Amino acid sequence: MIYLLYGSDFKKSRLKLHALQASFLEKSPRSSSFHFDSENFEEKFLDEIISGKSLFSGRCIVVLDKLLGAGNFNEFLFKKMKELSLSENIFIFLEEKMGKKELGLLKKWTEKTQEFSMAEKEEKFKIFSLSDALGRRDKKGLWVLYQKALGRGISVGEIRGILFWQVKNLLMLKKTKEPKKLGQNPYVLRKNLSFLSNFKEEELADLSRKLVELPHRSRRGEGEEEILLENFLLSL
Repeated sequence: MIYLLYGSDFKKSRLKLHALQASFLEKSPRSSSFHFDSENFEEKFLDEIISGKSLFSGRCIVVLDKLLGAGNFNEFLFKKMKELSLSENIFIFLEEKMGKKELGLLKKWTEKTQEFSMAEKEEKFKIFSLSDALGRRDKKGLWVLYQKALGRGISVGEIRGILFWQVKNLLMLKKTKEPKKLGQNPYVLRKNLSFLSNFKEEELADLSRKLVELPHRSRRGEGEEEILLENFLLSL
């Protein structure tokens, strides 16, 4: 009987291995347990276990630890798959990476196959997406991004700061006749120039004032800064 545990999350696959071993040993206390890796594996000993000619009585629980990844043993082990699958002994293959071809061949003989993959890392939140949404005057998109930023652990103060920075940049562009002299990054400057038509100069001045006042309002007991900033976004 063959079990296959594989995948990039080696910690989880090993925990599953230990749980399987404990379960089998509980059901068959007289079982013998063996653990082979590339350092101690011997083909002749595996042959003895398959044939039932080993010195150990009872069922054998055999762990084959990353042996398919060790090219020297691939051919031998794949030739033995049918015998391993028909044996009363239990053979647990523990692998980290497996090619599609090898995985397909092995699955034909396994009693159970289980993959343990590392969870994909959450994409880092792009905080400047907030300033772009404000520039577009995209109220709904900005609110969604605000909630996402809070969910990623970004502080209200940091969010307010990036929004104030954007309002200030747009206000300076409104007031100047020579945008390039402001020293803004060329890419940022092009985007901000495209945003200018969305605001009047007095509107930007008012937004700047409100963002500056926001933490003071919170300290005066007018509400949590998180809620006050949310209301600010929804008022755009």
